[in-house]
Amino acid sequence: MKATNEFHNPIGAFRRKVDYNYESLLVDYPQVPKLDSKDVLVAISITRKINKNQMKEFGNIDVIEIYLPHPDDNIIRSKKQLNEYKKQIICSLEDIGVKYGALNRIHLISSIPSCMSVEIGKAIALNNNRLKQIIAYHYVAQGNKKYPFGIILTENTLNDEHGKLVKN
Repeated sequence: MKATNEFHNPIGAFRRKVDYNYESLLVDYPQVPKLDSKDVLVAISITRKINKNQMKEFGNIDVIEIYLPHPDDNIIRSKKQLNEYKKQIICSLEDIGVKYGALNRIHLISSIPSCMSVEIGKAIALNNNRLKQIIAYHYVAQGNKKYPFGIILTENTLNDEHGKLVKN
């Protein structure tokens, strides 16, 4: 992919173009998905690769990975890239809800830049009626439990769990 940022001074006297090439996000489903599952784990790896060992405390549920082949710090370099990644992540979350017909919850773990967290949060709020319940977990590198708690991100008209703390 290629993105362009244009910079203008206040009176428009000059313009400098900066072109960035960037990788597309990839999505991996389990080889044999359990399509009747009530829960799945979605791992988003943009800054660092989330390894299988870090996911083991979620038990034996299907893991869908959304990732860059070569994750790194400061990898998002343009608004176009940020928006494209956000769109692909939200579309993937919607697709998971369709593919897994009995799904109730998406457990979300991520290694992403803060700008991506903000954009995903805004998009979840705007697409709330098309998404299953999403619980985003906090990572603790030095802890015995890597994901000790999460927060319910999605709203539901049947109950008021939005913002509720969930212990893992």
